[in-house]
Amino acid sequence: NQSAKPNAFSFSIVIDTWAKSGEKGSAQHAEDLLNRMQTMYNVKPNKINFTVVIEGWAKSRDTNAAQKAEDLLSKMEYLYKQGNQKVK
Repeated sequence: NQSAKPNAFSFSIVIDTWAKSGEKGSAQHAEDLLNRMQTMYNVKPNKINFTVVIEGWAKSRDTNAAQKAEDLLSKMEYLYKQGNQKVK
């Protein structure tokens, strides 16, 4: 059923909830959802999806948070160069 298929907006809501939850591991969970939307559902992420996860990493206390956020920014740049205009 195509109407029940998740889209970037529905993923955005769940990713945002995880990223802002403040629970331990929430930024990683948000990033995992970002990856899953691409691999399992073939949904192209947009700048909002990425920005929310980057913000989640910025607010986390994870020792690798800065690197994770920078990696996501690099991934956005790569996807843009590959033709995904939604990440601009």
